[in-house]
Amino acid sequence: MIIRNYFVLILLSQLCFAQEAVRNLADLNSIAWKEEWSTAKGSFKATKDIPTGANVDKQSSMAINIAFETGFQYYNLGLVDKKIPGKIKSMSVWAKRSGAAVPLTVGFKMKNHPKDKKFEWSLKLTNDWHRFHFEIPGDWPELESFSLTSARLDYRLI
Repeated sequence: MIIRNYFVLILLSQLCFAQEAVRNLADLNSIAWKEEWSTAKGSFKATKDIPTGANVDKQSSMAINIAFETGFQYYNLGLVDKKIPGKIKSMSVWAKRSGAAVPLTVGFKMKNHPKDKKFEWSLKLTNDWHRFHFEIPGDWPELESFSLTSARLDYRLI
């Protein structure tokens, strides 16, 4: 089963002098992504499919194709440049799926924090574009990077 998800990731960060900076992380010409520790086969590419009303300067989104087989499998993408500049205040994601319902989880990586505690944000995708928004809680450690993970459990009862 091949599942396709589309994402437009918009990251809002607070930089020096209280300026707000907006970065479109789905622009594959300026932001590099890589596969990390995945058990499912997948690929990602830029596409012209974008949501109506999204403030997307490059007019593209990132399409992620994942081929899940039987059993529990997951596909993970992470940023090549692990350091996000500035203090992140919030994250907005335009996302949709094409096909079966497979969740998307944004896994946050924090600076100077034990790896045994997870900081995650789960998105329930539909077949239509939807804007998700997440305010980074003030008591969280400083965000360093994040990754996208999609997992699926395929089981058969006999």
